[in-house]
Amino acid sequence: MTETVVSIQNAQFPDQYSLTLLFVLTVAVLILFIEIGFRLGNRRHGKVVKAQASQARAVMGAMLGLLAFMLAFTFATAQTHFETRVANLAEEARLAHNAFLHAEFLAQADHKRARELLR
Repeated sequence: MTETVVSIQNAQFPDQYSLTLLFVLTVAVLILFIEIGFRLGNRRHGKVVKAQASQARAVMGAMLGLLAFMLAFTFATAQTHFETRVANLAEEARLAHNAFLHAEFLAQADHKRARELLR
């Protein structure tokens, strides 16, 4: 049983870090590579042409838009996972309550033992 838990924890590597930290790191890496590319382009061409600067801004805007789109899907998936977990917990509580109530139909000795086990 312990081996299963360890393998599940290793399989979900990003879950070990907060979403805020992952978001900040993703944006920082994105901006870093955009800046590196912009500086390399400046060195190679020498002069910055207005059209090139506007193209770089357009690419950066598109990349940030895609990042926002991916984050939206990630948060939607996380919300669905959370809602499913809460629904399963409520269902489990309902089933335990029903089993506790149905224990009354058993014989007296079994009735007390079943309720103790369910508690």
